[in-house]
Amino acid sequence: MSVGQLPEVPLKEECAVSKLLFRQENAAWLATPSFVPHAALIVLRFVIAVFCVVTIIWSGADENSPKWLIFLTNWGYFVLTVAVIGLFVLSVEHSRLGYTHRNKSAESRQARQAEWRWYHSLVVLLVTMAADMAIIITALYWTLLDARINFVSISTHALNAVFILVELLCMGNVKLHLLHLVYGVAIAAVYVIFSVIYTFSGGTNTQNNPYIYKPLDWKGAPGTGVAIALPMVLIGVPLVHVLLFFLVKARTHVALKLAKKRDHYTAMV
Repeated sequence: MSVGQLPEVPLKEECAVSKLLFRQENAAWLATPSFVPHAALIVLRFVIAVFCVVTIIWSGADENSPKWLIFLTNWGYFVLTVAVIGLFVLSVEHSRLGYTHRNKSAESRQARQAEWRWYHSLVVLLVTMAADMAIIITALYWTLLDARINFVSISTHALNAVFILVELLCMGNVKLHLLHLVYGVAIAAVYVIFSVIYTFSGGTNTQNNPYIYKPLDWKGAPGTGVAIALPMVLIGVPLVHVLLFFLVKARTHVALKLAKKRDHYTAMV
């Protein structure tokens, strides 16, 4: 499937309630590159997936505590890791289906590659949440916390955003939907609720302080926590998602124009 076959969805349709569901018309889009060769897409997704897995293991070993699980950074990076692994697996599956059905007609082969299954929905959900979380986590870390400069810190508070932006804008053809901002808002809200419950249950961070993050000190400075958490959940995450949505639409528009020019040149030749 070429990128030239990918339709641009009108903005009005993006506001339809049906767009809340994770169902696209053609699963091949998830394995179709936008600006890179197909083989390069598979290799790059593999490299990013391996890097994320190594970082997760390194981070957990470095923390060496169950409290690794309480940090929003690690929630976000875990979602990102599973998402990029899922994208890599879908790319391999797409190629495998093409090879397995190579002796069949092009229409039959493409129809098999286009079949949408439950795991396609799961990967799109993970990519959507990973994208919103990566940008928010990176922004919050460098503006509100005492940032540390080391491999794990840079990987989980900078490269995480780079990886998802490269995937969405330069490599793949994953589409974001406007109403899917509710999923990013949901996971941010769940984390805020978790941090409140954890703090008032007597939980501490790895330095044994009575909070997970200083800005979310629900016992010592609840007003500050509310002043940070509410805008993050209700304004920050939606704004990030809307920005990413329009950037992805711009990517699709540019990719379509380039594909049409390439097809026109090929026809002339």
